[in-house]
Amino acid sequence: MFSGYKKSVCETNKYREECGLAKLKNIYCNAHARRKFKEAQENYPEESQLFIECYKKIYRLEKIAQKRPPNRILRVRKYMKIFFERMRQIAMDNIAGYSTKSKIGKAMSCFLKKYDEYTYFINHKDLPMDNNAQERLM
Repeated sequence: MFSGYKKSVCETNKYREECGLAKLKNIYCNAHARRKFKEAQENYPEESQLFIECYKKIYRLEKIAQKRPPNRILRVRKYMKIFFERMRQIAMDNIAGYSTKSKIGKAMSCFLKKYDEYTYFINHKDLPMDNNAQERLM
């Protein structure tokens, strides 16, 4: 994540609060999280594979969800929670065994630190799970 996002959201929320508006919520791009595990795969193939496989299943579920009517998207997305929780548990159980400077250590640390922001979309049918569509437009 670009370090300026948090600061921008914080400053915007101060202004919005003064104006009596609802605060913005940071959500993070799962494609970026998945990419960190793919990058770690060269040096940590077994450890990374667990996360990559979970993300494959999550993206498969999202593909199914997007073919459903809006009122059914959340029914499909609820099954993603199992895979996100599995990744969180694996990261929590194993992170201490890796250097914080290693690619797998960084990937797990980032995933754990931003878990809520990576999973926020699950309960909000209008939110995307990543920003790939926006990046393709650039």
